[in-house]
Formats: sequence, C-alpha cells, structure tokens
Amino acid sequence: MAAAGSGGRLIVVTSRVPLRGGEDIFSYSFFPCLEEALGGTEPAQEVLWVGHGPDCRDQAQFGIDECFSAGGAIEYVTVQVPEALRAASSVFSNSILWPVFHGNAIEDFPVGSYAPYYASALVFRDTLVKLCRPGDTVWVHNYQLLLLPKLLRDAGVLGVRIGFFLHVPFPSSEIYHALPWKRALLEGMLGADLLGFHTHDYAAHFTHAVTRILGIDHRVTEVVYQGRAVHVGVFPIGPNVTRIRNAMEGAGAGVYERKKAELKETLKGKKVIISVERMDFTQGIPQKLLAVERMFEDDASLVGSVVLVQLVIPIESRSRIPAYRELRREVEELVGRVNGRFTGDYGQTSVYYKYGSVSFAELVALYSVADVWLNTAVRDGMNLLAQEFVVCQRKNKGALILSEFTGAARVLGDALRVNPWNVQQTAAALRRALAMSAEERADRHRGLYDYVAKHTAATWGRAFLAAVRAGVHEEAAEQASRRRVVESFRAGGREGHRMLVLSAAELGADAAFKTAIGVLARQRTVTVLVIDPRGAAYLDEACAGLDGVYRLAAYGSLLKRPAGADAPATWEPFATVNMPGGSAERVLQILRRFADATPGSLLERPSPQVIRWSWGACWNPAAALAQASQCCQLLKSMAYTGGFRVALGAVDARSLEVYPQGLASAAFVKAAAQLPPFQCAVFIGVRPPGAWADRRDVFAFDRSAEGVAEVCRCVGSVPVSDAR
Repeated sequence: MAAAGSGGRLIVVTSRVPLRGGEDIFSYSFFPCLEEALGGTEPAQEVLWVGHGPDCRDQAQFGIDECFSAGGAIEYVTVQVPEALRAASSVFSNSILWPVFHGNAIEDFPVGSYAPYYASALVFRDTLVKLCRPGDTVWVHNYQLLLLPKLLRDAGVLGVRIGFFLHVPFPSSEIYHALPWKRALLEGMLGADLLGFHTHDYAAHFTHAVTRILGIDHRVTEVVYQGRAVHVGVFPIGPNVTRIRNAMEGAGAGVYERKKAELKETLKGKKVIISVERMDFTQGIPQKLLAVERMFEDDASLVGSVVLVQLVIPIESRSRIPAYRELRREVEELVGRVNGRFTGDYGQTSVYYKYGSVSFAELVALYSVADVWLNTAVRDGMNLLAQEFVVCQRKNKGALILSEFTGAARVLGDALRVNPWNVQQTAAALRRALAMSAEERADRHRGLYDYVAKHTAATWGRAFLAAVRAGVHEEAAEQASRRRVVESFRAGGREGHRMLVLSAAELGADAAFKTAIGVLARQRTVTVLVIDPRGAAYLDEACAGLDGVYRLAAYGSLLKRPAGADAPATWEPFATVNMPGGSAERVLQILRRFADATPGSLLERPSPQVIRWSWGACWNPAAALAQASQCCQLLKSMAYTGGFRVALGAVDARSLEVYPQGLASAAFVKAAAQLPPFQCAVFIGVRPPGAWADRRDVFAFDRSAEGVAEVCRCVGSVPVSDAR
C-alpha cells in the first residue's frame, strides 16, 4: 500500500455530501470539523469526498460547498441513491439507530425497516468498489453507514485501509442487545481496520457488545475478528477553530460585529445564559427549562436581571415524526409557563425563545455576548457547540455548565458538570455560575481554552488518519521481509525440491492465490502441506479443488495424502501421541460439567486425540466465554502433569481444544520422514516446529495472501498468467 503522500488517496465517505446549508448551522454539524481536518492532510495527497447528493458536474448549481485540502480543491463523488430508498434508509437511521445509540430503549422494530438500510449501503459499496485502488485510505463516518466497512472488505477490494468513526455515542450492551440486527451491525463495523470513538466509555461499550453478542474476547484496544486485528481507538473531536476565527476576524467580521452590537443592545443590563440545541429528545431541553424555572423560584432577585436565550434548531427530516411534534409542543408550553410566572419590569420576559436557524456569524456573536453556556443533554456524543463557546469567550471568559452525559464533559474538566435529571442541582449550578468571581471565571476559562486550542478538528483528523495508516508502515516492513525470504528461497536451491507449508486460512484470501497454490502442488519438485487445527471436514472444504496438496488436520492427528494412480485420497490417523493414564477421561468429565452449565454448547471429537468444546450457538456468548475462561484456567492447572495442552480460541473465538502434549511436533517429525525430502521450505501463517526452526533453509513470515502469491511467483513455479 502506498503511504500518504506517495500516491495513496484519502476517500472520505459520509451519508451525504456537504450541501451548502444556508442559514442551517446544524446541517451535519461535524462537517465543518471534517473540512478543517481535511485541510491538514499532506499537500501531495488527493482527497475525494463521497456521499449521496446531486450530480457534481455543476457543484455551484446544486449548492455543494467548495472544500479544500492542503493539496487543493477536494473532489466530490456523489452516490446516486434512489430517493425512495434513501428516505426509507433514513427512517431506519433516525427512528431506530439514533434513539438506541443515544441510550433509549424502543419497543417497535418495524418488519422490513432494515432492508432499505442494507440496500443503501450496497449502493455506496458499488460506488467505492469502482473508485478504490491499492494504496487508498477510506474513512467512513457515522451510524448511517455502519454496514459499509464489511461490505467493502467482502467485495475483495485489496490494498485499501479502512477507518470508521462514530460521531454519536455507542450504547451500553444492554440497550444495544435489543436490536434485532445487532450482529450484522457489529460485524459491519468490524470490517474496518480502525474504529474511532469520542470517549473511552463508548469504546468500552462497543468492545463489551462484541464479547456479549459475538462471543469474541478482546484486548483494551483490539478485537481479533476473522483472523484480522481491528484496532479500537479514542479520538475526541474538536471544533473548527479556523471557521470561528474567520467569522470573528476574517471575511465575516463585519456581519459578526453588527450582530454582536444588536445583541448587546437587546440584552443590555442583563446577564445572559445561552443554550443552542437541535429539537431532539436527546438534548434535554425540557429539563433545562425546569431548572431555569427552579432557579427563579429559589432566587426571585434574578427575575429581570437574568435571561435565558434558547435557540432551538428544527430538524426537517424528523419534523413530521409525532414524537418530535409532541416534544416541540412540550418545550413551547414550558417556555410560556416560565415567562408567565417570571416577568420582569415592563413585561420583560425571562426566556428569549427562537425556533429556527441562524447564520454562523450570528451564532458566534451570541457566543461572544453570553455570560453562561448551559447544556443539559441527556445523551450527546461530544457537543461541539460548547467547545465553540470556549473559543469565542477569550474576552468575556464566561462560565460553562455541561451535562455529565455528554462526551465534552469527559474532556472539559474545568466546566461545571450537572445531571440534567437533577433539576435542583442544575439550578444551583446556574446560580453559582452567575455569581462566579472574575478570578475563578478566568482560571476556569484558561484550562478550557488550553484544551480546546490543542484539540481542534485538525488535530483530531491528523490523529485518526495517522492511526489508520500505522498499518501501512507495518505492511511495508512485511513486504521487505518477504523480499528477503524470496531471495533466500532462491539461494536455497531453485532446482531442488521445495516445501510450502501454509495455514488453511490463507486459502480463503482470494481465488487467484488458491489457483497459484494448485499450480504449485502439481509440480514434481514442490510439496504443499496445508494444516489447520480443525477437523477433516473443514480442511476438505478449504482445499476444495486442490488435488495435489497434503492436508494435516486436528493438530496433526489426521493426514490426507494426494490421490495416487491406484489409491484414492482418504484421511488416515497420523501422529498417534495420546494423553497418559486417565487424563483423557478426567478432561472429558470437566468439559462435560462446563458444557452442561452452558446451554447450546457442543462437545465433540475431531479425532481420537483431540477434544473440542464450542459455544457458537449459545444465546449468551459472553456468559459462555466466561465459563470457557474458568474451564481453561482449571484445565491449565492440570495440563503439565496430565500430559496435555489447552487452546482457547485457536480454532475460532468460540471454542476450546484439549490435545496431547507433543502431538503437533510429532506430526511434523513424522511428516519430515514420510513426505518428500526438501532443500528449502517456507512457512506461511504457521510457526515452524522446534526441530525445523533452526535450519538455515527454513523461512517463515506472517499471513498475507499477496505475500504468498509473491513467493510462489518469484520462485519461478507459477507464471503470473497462470496464477490469475
């Protein structure tokens, strides 16, 4: 794969291209941050932005924002999703995924609602398959495209790094578990090389869901899925500081200064509390109004001298949903109640309420004149507006009140944190913020600004892309290692007999590689040995169409030779090492006890020497994994004296195997004696046994279908045309 700046492109994928929103500051609020992040890409790198939208041949006509990376104008590529399909997919995203991912249990999962979401992802996949080329980095965004990483990987796109970032919270596994499509959505995300979240909590919720639902154990920052490491990282997003400064000091400064003067005149003589939210149940607007009401109840002297400016941005795509219409009615009734109860002199209202959009310049002006920012979201992925408020408060140094249920509360340590469900606590925080001394405000603002200034959208983008591309450097090192292996392979005797030993997992990489192995296996001077700890049936399926290969299954206890002129290919016992004494019976007793306590699990014997316990069909994989871990610890405490080995997750993430000590080594020793002698051997995805590891004519490197094919071709055994 080409590294950034050496030919590899960056392909950003969002559910839609960034249409110019006019007055709507909430048209995909992370878009401005993403645009600043793209401005920090390497100058030599080409950047493409893919999303649903109109034909981009005339971007100005359709109002598509012109966006620039360091290398120049970004090229937009629109995905033409049929309107009916896009609308149906949006219903699934907004009516099911949005509430669930924000921690709300829902009761109705309409039949057929998932189908358009999946079909829409297929349209995106087809566009990207045509677009991607080796060396590209694909960066997929948000909950509308959870399925896309796996669909793209399953489509066979090679040499492409895939990153996915979730801009909303990931829910606790208890909430997520209710989704009928929970497995498919998790597996879709696991198609990426890197998964990014705003906070450690969201990342932990994801990995716990993977363990509970898929039965896959994980490390702190890594999940191994289908033999591939998927990295899980925390990358808190920051604001587009350049956009804010341009509005205050650059081309938009005139509009900003005029709006700021108008607001100062309107709000003259008052302390200003500002809140800006979408009209959404996650934003806690009713809770905020109840807290303001309680503040005035507790301190009547504030009436007339303190005002809440509440700006609520409509979400057109949800305005027709009954629950959102009811939310708006509730909010506006509360505004009327507070203003009816607490009216200042000459009829001055205590809540200035606006339902509608404002320009970004007006929003920045509102940030600048406020004394307190109040957020009472019941769940929010990050809340970038709070960080924008901090940037605009260099002079005023206003106080910041944040709900503890926002991602921003995890990173902005100098904010006052509240539980929005605790109305009295929020009211007390408001009174404290309004009475805060200038010294305390300055101290708190200094800490807030230092964090925001260092963690902008640009630094967020650089950190994420660097993590995605970390694998590029690893792959380059592996490729150099493969080249050294090839040269050693050649030097070891091009004309002599050679052996290739590989894991069965390699054969599923791609059809061209499997064809190359078949061509190699038919040569008289090459022996191909395919091994796998699973049973004979699995290895037969993996080697289908490869008549000339040797197959070694069940930790070496079963062997299948290629069919001869007068002998069919049949499985035969091979290494005959057994557990001593009564160890096998004791192991079986323990495994039966744990299997009986784990409904849906299965106990089987792939060969006379191997015992396997699997729990892939269990309804609660996480509980089964906990049982397996306990069983594994017990068996390992007996393994040395019992003469057996225990392997948890060697075959797959949901199985445990017990087999005699020395079984695999004995199989290799016997193979060396019975298989044709070799002058040079290469191991792919398999560690050479101790007896072979020190030989100078034995070479090994990690799994890679491309690397193996390279070895096969470079030794002169497989013409490229044959391999394809």
